[in-house]
Amino acid sequence: MSKARRPPKLPFAPLNDLQHCALSGVDPKVTQYGDYDRQTGEYMIHRPDTPQPWYNYLTNGHFTGYVSNTGGGTCFCDDAQNRRILRTHIHSRPVDQPGRWIYIRDRKSGRYWSATWAPTHNDLKQYKYQCRVGAGYTTISSAYNGIATTVSYFVPPQADCEIWRFEIMNRSKTDRLLDVFPYCEFMLWSQERDENLDAGFKCTDIACDDSVIIHRSMYDFPGSGGGWRRQYACFGSSATPRTFDVLMDAFVGPHNGYAAPAAVVNGKCSNYVNRGGQPCAAMQLPVRLPPGKTRRFNFVLGYAARQRAAKALAHKCAKDKWVDNQFARLRAAWQRHLAKFQAATGHAAFDVPFNYFAPVQSATTLLLSRSISPYQLSGSRGLGFRDSNQDTLGAVAHQPQKVRELIALLLGVVRPAGDACHKFYPAEGTGMEQGYWDDHLWPALAVGRYVRETGDLEFLGKVLPYWQSRQRGTVLEHLERAARFAERRSGKNGLPLLGEADWNDCLNAYPGAESVFTACLYCHAVREMGAMYEALGDGRNARRMALKHRAMARRINRRCWDGRWYTRLILADGSTVGSSKNRYGKIFIESNVWAVTSGVARGQRARTALDSVRKHLGTPYGFRLCVPPYPDYDPTVGSISVFPPGMKENGSIFCHTNPWLVCAEAAIGRGRLAYDAFVRLSPYTKNRIQSYHCGEPYVVSQMITMPPNKQAGRARNAWLTGTASWFYVCMAEAILGVKPDYHGLRIDPCVPGWKSFNIQREFRGTKYDISVNNPQGVESGVRSVTINGKKIRGNLIPVMPSRRSVKVEVLMGARR
Repeated sequence: MSKARRPPKLPFAPLNDLQHCALSGVDPKVTQYGDYDRQTGEYMIHRPDTPQPWYNYLTNGHFTGYVSNTGGGTCFCDDAQNRRILRTHIHSRPVDQPGRWIYIRDRKSGRYWSATWAPTHNDLKQYKYQCRVGAGYTTISSAYNGIATTVSYFVPPQADCEIWRFEIMNRSKTDRLLDVFPYCEFMLWSQERDENLDAGFKCTDIACDDSVIIHRSMYDFPGSGGGWRRQYACFGSSATPRTFDVLMDAFVGPHNGYAAPAAVVNGKCSNYVNRGGQPCAAMQLPVRLPPGKTRRFNFVLGYAARQRAAKALAHKCAKDKWVDNQFARLRAAWQRHLAKFQAATGHAAFDVPFNYFAPVQSATTLLLSRSISPYQLSGSRGLGFRDSNQDTLGAVAHQPQKVRELIALLLGVVRPAGDACHKFYPAEGTGMEQGYWDDHLWPALAVGRYVRETGDLEFLGKVLPYWQSRQRGTVLEHLERAARFAERRSGKNGLPLLGEADWNDCLNAYPGAESVFTACLYCHAVREMGAMYEALGDGRNARRMALKHRAMARRINRRCWDGRWYTRLILADGSTVGSSKNRYGKIFIESNVWAVTSGVARGQRARTALDSVRKHLGTPYGFRLCVPPYPDYDPTVGSISVFPPGMKENGSIFCHTNPWLVCAEAAIGRGRLAYDAFVRLSPYTKNRIQSYHCGEPYVVSQMITMPPNKQAGRARNAWLTGTASWFYVCMAEAILGVKPDYHGLRIDPCVPGWKSFNIQREFRGTKYDISVNNPQGVESGVRSVTINGKKIRGNLIPVMPSRRSVKVEVLMGARR
């Protein structure tokens, strides 16, 4: 190992805004690119030249796309790996090219521009722009050269396609003769095939007929027995084109770029059709606009299993009435979704993300797991077992039936021994990878949250298969086998073995290491199982789970307490990782916050552990995963030390862990510190650091780079991240304290002294209007609860299924 400079001593001083700017090489004066619309919940982007493309996901569960604030991105139908429709080049600049673009050309002057600014990038002193990012749609409005345009991208609830609803208006005082050129590039169905030009060219066939361009090809799709079959994508228009192009070379030209494609420069497409080549869909649509008049077009990009069906899809979905109806249904569906849980605290940093984008992002991760994103364009449709179980936690209040279906699917890939497939591909029915010995413990949390939300105790007795086995067992038996697997795979100190890795896939000190985090997760799992048994009236098994929890907690406290915090690993030789005795990786966040939330750490020890986290890992924008980061590769800890210091698992703010800290602080009643940890992570607070944060300021990201990396403060990998679900959980359950229980809804807020706030919550079909008053400004503790004017004992609101609405008044004041 190369000799490295000794790192600074702990604690690390928090960075202020100016230090972050200096490290990032940007001016301390922050440029604002956008802001939240408090009335609609949308995020409004005021200028298109954002630090990086800012995306939105559009999906109905089958057809999915993501679109940037300048029209870039891709889409797929069901299978992101083998049924990708739009081409993207993740290493291009800008990274979201090519895209869903609509060029406009003035026939008289020859001037041209784009409805989404990209890719023509006209002078922003003359080009007016706004992008509204909403739940399931993106609307981009622009004005240039006397012409105003608006394009809304969305995926309709009832069709395998996406719609571009486009309007163009003449704001000048003269008649205008214009040409509209919609353009996109078809993918050859998979990234591998698309990059294999020889094979790809041979099986591409594309044609234009009756306002519809059909992309058809023979493809050896997985599961087809090694044979070939056609797939069909379509691009249709509500108006008949004058000319069209189906080949990129014909439209763009051999020496032109996207900013000045040959067809737009020349004012017409070529009508050239050929089998082979790089497929695209482009049309020329002539428009005559008198002053003040508007013309509308609908464009349809879709998928079908047969050519006739593809053509019919394009025709049906291009009609104004159908498009407007589907857009209205989409908006109404999201409004119903969001209305199930709303809060009014008077604090925008909380209310804005909680009421809009946090549940939207959580619902998106539930549907898509980590299948495909603009930042990690793997295209794999696999479900990460651990990821998908956690994704259920933030979505169950809004989508309990989908959560139930997903949990049943995931439990079906638990092996008879109790462990699980690390990845699972439902489209192919295949699973892969084992040896990650935390995976099997996560379902206990998912099942517990689902049953608490729904009261569906019968689900615990549902019989499900085991992976690649004739054996079957109930849901509870699956969880029991998982717990026994952890007990059997334990090390010398009685803690679960790490396996190849635990939650931190890059901390792979294999073999023989014991994981303190997994030991705490085990405690959380068996405690949840004990609550399930208690809800079923099975006191004997509930007590058995309590004994398991007590025994493991005793081992953790005896062997893993380092004096001021919990260690992270016990290696095979007895040495530790995450200890004050280590040179690098002295303290890790995971084991400390999970020791508290699992009930392992109590009283002063819990407070001391969290104080150490705050002291050593805190920054203005969140809490780091570990410090000091590893400067060089260290085989004793594995691939965590491959990343540059301050990035990813090697000392960044790995955002997934930060909601855990919020939950831990709330568990010991420290509302001000819980809220402080929340605010540091909240996307709302990132609005002021957009220029160097770079990521979308309306959703949470996977990680934020930290010193010594010179890009400190930069976010990476937004949208499809485990942060999303836990971020919503920490707001709903830790801060607001609205906690579904087996026999009702428990109210136990933990706040920074808020004097009053209101919550609207739908629970098992009943609307609860919850008013919380806190005249003393305490952080936690409920003095009394009144339901429809009648005071109850304790803070558990009983289930009232026959009521349409229930008025609840909560008085805080009893200190813990």
